[in-house]
Amino acid sequence: MKPLKYIGRTILFIVVFIAGLWVFAPWDELGVLVFEEVRAAAATHGYYLTCEAISREGLFPPRYHFSVMDAEGPMLKVTFEEATVGLEPLRSVMSRKAAFHMGFTDASVRYIPNNSFSMIHGEMLVEANASNVIMKNIIIEGDLKMNGGMKLELEGRGIVESDAVMTVPPELNMILNMPMMSGFVESVAPGEWRIKANAAQGR
Repeated sequence: MKPLKYIGRTILFIVVFIAGLWVFAPWDELGVLVFEEVRAAAATHGYYLTCEAISREGLFPPRYHFSVMDAEGPMLKVTFEEATVGLEPLRSVMSRKAAFHMGFTDASVRYIPNNSFSMIHGEMLVEANASNVIMKNIIIEGDLKMNGGMKLELEGRGIVESDAVMTVPPELNMILNMPMMSGFVESVAPGEWRIKANAAQGR
């Protein structure tokens, strides 16, 4: 029985050690660090992120809140009243990828020439590694609605899998009807569009 007792003590020690690391890890600083890394990566592609405040809620798992976050690119600007990112440790272990749940509330989108629309709520599950990003269970409600999922290859910067379908406001519908957009979307019903896979090849 002694070997079993020693094994039990060893397992208990490991569990307590890992729990201690988890509890005392600098989670607040980690949230800021990750945001800065994402901001730096986005800037290399011409998109610029700003955020008024970053806060954390809970530890098991931690959930981050980003207040009044702007994402601005060459042709559009998106403002999120609040965006959230919640870590998914168990899913990360099972998928061998960084997994997290993303959501937002009250987003406004301005795009060229001078149009805008709003999105009330959105959420998705994201699994990512160094080579690809998978977005699952996308749900967006508002003037623009979207459901489905996508897989992006980071090296080719293209969408390699997609079953995402969106319903868009009339002004955006006119833009998506332009021939230059045919490599990115295809019409499935009036005002309803499917995001195409292999969009990188359509450029």
